[in-house]
Amino acid sequence: MFAVNETMTITGELIARAERLLLPNGETFDDERRDFIRSLDKRDLMAVPGSGKTTALQAKLYCMAQQLPQADGRGILVLSHTNTAVDELKTLLQGHCPHLFEYPNFVGTIQQFVDKYLAIPFYESYYKKGIEVIDADRYCKECDKIVNRGRGMAASHVRFKFASDNKHYNQIRCSYNDAGEIYLTIGINGKMPEIKVPQTWIKARRVEENKKAIFKFLFEMKKQLFVNGILHYDDCYFLAESYLRQTPTVVETLRHRFQYVFVDEAQDTQKHQLDLLNKLFDGEPCDCFQFIGDPNQSIFSSHSRNTTLQWTGKNPRYINHSIRLTSETAKVVNNLVTDKGHEEEGGWEHFAVTGQRRLGAVIQPQMILYDQATMGRLNEKFEELIRANHLDQEEGAAKHGFHIIGWAAVKTEDHDKLHLEDIFPEYTYTSTDAAYTMDTLSKVVQNGKARDNFKVSNRIVIESFLHVLFLSEVRAEDGGSYNKTKLSKILAGLADDVISQYREDLYNCAKEIAAGNHVQAYTLLKSFVTRWMQTLFHAALNDSCRAYLGDAFVAEPVAAEPVHEEGGLPIEIGTIHSVKGRTHCATMYVETYYEGKYECEHLMVNKRGEIKNPLFGDDVANTGTYASMARKMMYVGFSRPTHLLCYATEKRRWTDEHLEKMREQGWNVIDLTLGV
Repeated sequence: MFAVNETMTITGELIARAERLLLPNGETFDDERRDFIRSLDKRDLMAVPGSGKTTALQAKLYCMAQQLPQADGRGILVLSHTNTAVDELKTLLQGHCPHLFEYPNFVGTIQQFVDKYLAIPFYESYYKKGIEVIDADRYCKECDKIVNRGRGMAASHVRFKFASDNKHYNQIRCSYNDAGEIYLTIGINGKMPEIKVPQTWIKARRVEENKKAIFKFLFEMKKQLFVNGILHYDDCYFLAESYLRQTPTVVETLRHRFQYVFVDEAQDTQKHQLDLLNKLFDGEPCDCFQFIGDPNQSIFSSHSRNTTLQWTGKNPRYINHSIRLTSETAKVVNNLVTDKGHEEEGGWEHFAVTGQRRLGAVIQPQMILYDQATMGRLNEKFEELIRANHLDQEEGAAKHGFHIIGWAAVKTEDHDKLHLEDIFPEYTYTSTDAAYTMDTLSKVVQNGKARDNFKVSNRIVIESFLHVLFLSEVRAEDGGSYNKTKLSKILAGLADDVISQYREDLYNCAKEIAAGNHVQAYTLLKSFVTRWMQTLFHAALNDSCRAYLGDAFVAEPVAAEPVHEEGGLPIEIGTIHSVKGRTHCATMYVETYYEGKYECEHLMVNKRGEIKNPLFGDDVANTGTYASMARKMMYVGFSRPTHLLCYATEKRRWTDEHLEKMREQGWNVIDLTLGV
């Protein structure tokens, strides 16, 4: 057993133990990072790219875990936005302090926390049954069914007006107004739906009557979905808010449960998430409540055109030194900083990027100019620069790799407007955050997240089985669809030998999915589904099931491997969003066309006839929506490499004067149009 501690203090001895566990031999945390590791207060951390903030957070959690459990039984709560970020935190810690991941502590995504502690308990209490499913794809399909089944003017108008505008009825959410009344919005933080009024309504003097009928239909749709337990992820935040309104004591309960709360990647926190977390933990007796992130890397909110950063940091401390970046790269990255920190008495407390990495020989950032005729040489030039700086022999090359990245990926019919697919014909964009789909069994077994992950593979088998039961209209005793809990109850009543066979079949399917043996996995899973549907429910397949299962395995297009000619270097091509948080050995940032301009054009500001640009080191505010987005994209993209940064841009967008300003900022300009 671990010793029970009454107070939590992070000592130098504990930090030294964390250094030996987390850092390369002989390396130690500097004063900035030690200050953060020791802190158990309500000050946020703003940290520059490559600052090792995740490692510092791991060190803090390691030191705290050595002092668990606490005498009062209270725990630690650690939240982030993605499973990938959570897994990164767990990578080293789970093996050295597994009790950090057990009761009364919780480490997971914000969504998982909201579901487990708020949405699901409230739903089960209110509806007296379990949630059927929380899934965006399933939710949208159910919306389509309800709207398409609907009769009368309201349903017809919803189909016509909303379906013609990206099916906005799929995006209807519930919210509370200041008076505590429920109203509808488009999206979780959006505005109320707008009903376009046709002339026929005006002539018939039925505008308000018809509007009310449509809103009533939409309310009924949401009510039906809630009753059926088919929820969108956003609905969980509405349920959480409902829980807090009906049972205010839940706030006190959670504050007593979690004494220390940490939210990583805080810049990606959306308004409804930030509001909820602050309502829960920004008060006594929660002793420590810290958000950790970089406000200048908030490109996921920017991707949805919501450029207003929700998290701004409370009384923040800073880590300004980047372990990843050289001073040469850090200089150009620092020019792109948007949020420089909080103004305090005596001047600015700046958020500034400084590079600590030292190389054997200085590598300048490389600005590569090209035109339509030389565009095809970009890959070749990048490889040439990698070899010229001997990075193909660098120890970190194998680990971090060489990457070409851009903002906009998919080509359009207008070939004069360049995107990644236009510039690199060998590249095909594949969404990195595509929703898990149950369209066909073939797609299911090829889910990339399942590779080498038995837990995910096991879940996929069970969910496939439940999906076939749903398609076959096999219903549980309560009239609802089967979920994991209901299925478990059925299995619990079976003979031991039948349960043993079921588990063996389940294991064999999951094993093949995890191993990437798609054809064998498809065959086994199809057999598993049909066999156990008959054994457990005496049900037969209908046409919907047969369409889902398919006649034979169909291979999905394989994502492109790193691009290289025979004897060439493996170079990966992807979007900026796909590499956020990652470290590269060498990066080529390629400008792409987005919303009417390329990045450098978005950043140009005309001040009294003189062009200003943060790339020139000018202190200018890029306040326009797309200018702000472009600046953050470049900030994230430029801050990936440990060694070589390249910036590829069409020559026609630059004057000689502007190129000279880029040289003054440390860029070495290479002009492919001159054969250089």
